[in-house]
Amino acid sequence: MQMNYSEILRGASFKVTIGRTAILQALSGEKPLSVPEILRKLRGKKLDAATVYRALEAFTETGVVRRIDLQHSHAHYELAGAHHHHLICKSCGKIEDVDVCDTKDLENTILQRSKLFGSIAAHSLEFFGLCKKCV
Repeated sequence: MQMNYSEILRGASFKVTIGRTAILQALSGEKPLSVPEILRKLRGKKLDAATVYRALEAFTETGVVRRIDLQHSHAHYELAGAHHHHLICKSCGKIEDVDVCDTKDLENTILQRSKLFGSIAAHSLEFFGLCKKCV
């Protein structure tokens, strides 16, 4: 299914530009990408790292893109869409999406034990282990 990047940008109140569209297109792959990986995909598009970082920050703030912590020294990004989590292999780096998200009991327990918080608006959850090839 072809994504309409112009519609995504307009829906988040962004001006549609070739650069913004190219960044979203670069993120449309199977796995979250780091900024250097995004820049490699954008080679020849005349976008520098500062522009990509600024766009990703704005996209993250508006919910167009999700920032993911894969326990590397840098962030990874993916297009926001259906809520999911990730399994990450600590040996080879393979990433698998996890669509199961039954955290209501966990969220209730966390709030009951919290001294400072009364609600949870969102969460991020990643699982780290070894894939079947690396076990």
